[in-house]
Amino acid sequence: MNASTAYALGYRGQGVALGMMDSGYRATHEAFQTGLIVPVRAEGVYGTSGFGYRNAATPANPFTAGQPFTVAGDQARTSDYGHGTGMLGVTSGIRDVKDQHGIAFGSKMYVAMTGGSDTQSHGPFHDYVYWRTANKALVDAGAQVINSSWGSYVQTIDRTRFDGLGNDLGVNGNLANAYQLRGKDSASATAMATIIPNEYLKDLEYQYFLFKKSYSKDGIQYNPSYAGRSFMDAIWDAIKDSGTVNVRSAGNNDWSNPYFRPAYPIFNPLAEKQWVSVGGVQPPTAANPEYTKQSGYNEAGLAKWWTVSTPSNSVRTTNSGGDTNYSNSSGTSPATPVATAVMGVLLSRYPNMDAKQVRDLMFTTANNKMSDGVRFLGTGQTSPSGASIAWTAPDGVPDARWGWGIPNLNKGMYGPGQLLGPMTYNMDKAPLDVWSNDISQ
Repeated sequence: MNASTAYALGYRGQGVALGMMDSGYRATHEAFQTGLIVPVRAEGVYGTSGFGYRNAATPANPFTAGQPFTVAGDQARTSDYGHGTGMLGVTSGIRDVKDQHGIAFGSKMYVAMTGGSDTQSHGPFHDYVYWRTANKALVDAGAQVINSSWGSYVQTIDRTRFDGLGNDLGVNGNLANAYQLRGKDSASATAMATIIPNEYLKDLEYQYFLFKKSYSKDGIQYNPSYAGRSFMDAIWDAIKDSGTVNVRSAGNNDWSNPYFRPAYPIFNPLAEKQWVSVGGVQPPTAANPEYTKQSGYNEAGLAKWWTVSTPSNSVRTTNSGGDTNYSNSSGTSPATPVATAVMGVLLSRYPNMDAKQVRDLMFTTANNKMSDGVRFLGTGQTSPSGASIAWTAPDGVPDARWGWGIPNLNKGMYGPGQLLGPMTYNMDKAPLDVWSNDISQ
């Protein structure tokens, strides 16, 4: 990410407020002993009844209409807060020279919780009121960017037997509706058979209408006060007037498109300027000195105009197993707070920009070049299926697999790479600013 350039110039996210919506965190961890990590305090009452966990045929973790809830990140159940602890370390672990530190360690981070573990949040089964309350609490606290790494795929245990709501239709009872489509790079034709895929637009449309049906009259999460409004719409409703940007993981399930959640602007184009989807990339290693697109993770696809790819393998971070524990984390989950933290650092560099403008700056200064200055060619880089994972788009245009590329804080310190639309830059917080990047078409 070339964060060292930003640090050398004095930018570490200071003066910037970020937000995190995840499974909560271990508040006693040594890396979090700072006044810059603050759990939001907001409460409400569920508007619907349901189950938080839907990753098995038998749902669990019930919630009931009229039941009170709190969204404070430090109030998470210890059985659930492992994921959130790891994500928070990537953005906000203090710089104490012990093991690792967050990329935007100078930013103030406000934390809310999803109410469950990472495996909880995979389908249209969450309460609109809860999700709007939690995200609005982050916005009200001043969060300019909200990290949302959580969430598995919409799934059932057996797509040939169970439908999308977990109903047991008997052996082969759902066969006519089952997806037996292999992932983009899978060697096995049924490797992803338990998952509703994101391979084609029709797959994302299926998920969109499954969400719509679940929140409409007679749906499992119907709330007459918010008829047809899903928990994803609740997130959008919470951020749309503030300009806050929502950063989401693309997913780790081997499809040509991200999950429906990071692909949400396909169905709500007004959200695009406040959305970022994050895919994975393998940084250079001794064996392979160039960047490698992670073949097993979801690609940019139809969301390429709001996608970046960030380090996703062995990201060093905090671990919830103890107050001094650290470990490596892999997947688009830890890749996502990398992008969130990059935006935090850029916001400290450009105090006169809003989060939407910094989002565009991150996109247009992203790296798509190998160390010799040539675009990612994918030399020796093929997926398990044999397909090339090289960069194929012209310069200045996002790639179908990589999106805009790898955020680059070195180039990002010197102005945007492109102007993606009319831009107003009111210099009232910095007396002088010099942009030396070549701003292209």
